[in-house]
Amino acid sequence: MGYQDLRGFLNLLEGKNELVHIKEPVDWDIEIGSISQESIKRGGQAFICENIKDHKDTICKRLTMNYMGNWKRLALAMGMPETTSSGDMVREWRKRHRQLIKPVVVDSGPCKENIVMEKDVDLFQFPVPKLHPGDGGRYALTWHIVVTQDPETDWMNVGTYRGMLLDEKNIGMLLVHVQNWGLHAAKYRERNMKMPVSVALGVDPITTMISGTPYPAGVNEYDVIGAVRGEPVRLVKCETNDLLVPANAEIVMEGELDLDPSSFRLEGPFGEYPGYYSSIDSTPKPVFNVKCITYRNDPIYTSGLIGIGPDLRAADLDYFSAITFSAITWDQLDINRVPGIQDVWFDEDVYGTNVFVSIDKKYYGHAKQVAFAIWSPLSAHYIGKYVVVVDSDIDIHNPKKVWAAIANRTDPLKDIIIIPHTAGGPLDPSVHPDIKMRTGKLGIWNRVLIDATWDDTWEPRPEWGGLNHPPSCLSSERELQLVREKWKLYGFSELM
Repeated sequence: MGYQDLRGFLNLLEGKNELVHIKEPVDWDIEIGSISQESIKRGGQAFICENIKDHKDTICKRLTMNYMGNWKRLALAMGMPETTSSGDMVREWRKRHRQLIKPVVVDSGPCKENIVMEKDVDLFQFPVPKLHPGDGGRYALTWHIVVTQDPETDWMNVGTYRGMLLDEKNIGMLLVHVQNWGLHAAKYRERNMKMPVSVALGVDPITTMISGTPYPAGVNEYDVIGAVRGEPVRLVKCETNDLLVPANAEIVMEGELDLDPSSFRLEGPFGEYPGYYSSIDSTPKPVFNVKCITYRNDPIYTSGLIGIGPDLRAADLDYFSAITFSAITWDQLDINRVPGIQDVWFDEDVYGTNVFVSIDKKYYGHAKQVAFAIWSPLSAHYIGKYVVVVDSDIDIHNPKKVWAAIANRTDPLKDIIIIPHTAGGPLDPSVHPDIKMRTGKLGIWNRVLIDATWDDTWEPRPEWGGLNHPPSCLSSERELQLVREKWKLYGFSELM
């Protein structure tokens, strides 16, 4: 891959002029979040802050952000040429992640260079930022992995779930019961037990990408990380529980989540992925009590600006989830044996909500089968509010071409289909807060299929050259090739 851990990847970016070291004093309170926002707006480099207010003499003095914020950095993260297209990255991801490679457990690793136990735990030793002005507090967990284990089986889950700093030993967590760690939590709650939890910050980019992707229940994401990286992940056992964490992580927090509602504390609001506050209130959430912290010498904290929304360009989460969501959704279509799939793409500017699929249309109702297959898994609570299906000649990585297909190939009365009252994304700002409370902190989506394929009920017509839809008016490839060979003779300076 060209790197083994976060530090190696940051060094790789520095060699490509994709990383800035900020030595100017910066404030953890809003300023770091604003730097991230402005850098994203300008299409700027990744950065690492090295002079943070209140953190000149603490355990952790450095924080990095935006290091997966464009296609070039994602290609580097995957060990691919810098100019690799997004579509090729999706196909490569699908090829790799099927060949699972189990992790190896080692005796120790860099994350064990320093160990702080129980009474000495102090989360204020880390430069936890307040990212958005309206946030309920400093968000300790935005760019990390959370590790939990099913109490009945050996299934260990790796996911990313937000957490707000409450005090020196506690973090309020957003726990959604349909997420994989929510499935684990339900079993601990039935047993009246607290759930062991470990969190790792400063992991390599592939680990972050897979952690932030809704792989199905029962899948051990460490196996998938090994598959994508092409080698086993090196893990170490935690000090206070039996969970396993990446040996090369910068920081590991170990503890337990209290699932008794009487212990819940206020968490939120937080500027989430749609770019809005879906609620401006703080609500009671379970608390992650940190009992041990291990960390590398001179550790690097990681954070992510999630709430970008329509006002800016895509950020780290939007870029990598476009790749990984496209890959797992394409797999889902394969699992459901939907034929003729040519490409799958999630618009990187609208995290998870809009998915485009191109098909080699085989039969009447093919597009409907695509949509229902996408909506079938548990992870669809967060994805596919809008599904647009187009013919194979449409480049779904170009939204303008998708819009053209919608404009020219749909009859709204029959090709725009609404499926009402399905479960949906709880952070979608179009879902009323009262609805979320009634649905168990989920949401209600009226899902939409736009079938922008040619109508296959039309008869072929002689004036259309035997096609059942109007033919293209463009020059053929043969005619264009003749023109290309004479391009310079025409006086043009170059062929674009």
